[in-house]
Amino acid sequence: MILKYLFFILSFTLFFSCKESSSKLNSEKSKELLINKIKSFENALNKGFSVQASKDSLKMFLQKFVHIFPGEENTAVCLDKLQMIYSGENEYLTAAKYVDTLIKEYPKYSNRALIIESQIANYDIFIKPRDTSKVRFYYELLLNENPDMDSVKKQDIQNRLAKLELSYNEFRQLKDWH
Repeated sequence: MILKYLFFILSFTLFFSCKESSSKLNSEKSKELLINKIKSFENALNKGFSVQASKDSLKMFLQKFVHIFPGEENTAVCLDKLQMIYSGENEYLTAAKYVDTLIKEYPKYSNRALIIESQIANYDIFIKPRDTSKVRFYYELLLNENPDMDSVKKQDIQNRLAKLELSYNEFRQLKDWH
């Protein structure tokens, strides 16, 4: 019964979202409609309803919002959510593209330090082969943008930068021995 209900909602939503004109989508009402659709699919995911269908629909509405409303404050949140979804699906290159967009186009995003750390993990741990120039770039960006960072964390980053030739796992093992 729940799956039939969810299928009906998905079908109804997709049908009407495809009929919206681009001029209508630029209105505040359309922006609110997209935000509400995103929230409803997030709620469905949180409740465990049809996870893959909800996740695919959520990605579609997040991407739609990003495309239609560039520069909006909510667009940065949508980009962040997209990168989290793709990271969770082990699609690290796709996640990294969303993070790059977020870093370049939203320099005042409230979760910027966390986003940079996410990008560090993408390039230092997950994306193979490792691109140490990107790993270095994002570690240095994190240091430069957070001068008041905890001294222990700052030292850990500086130690990591000194040993970038090692994989992240090799570095952790080395650190554990000392």
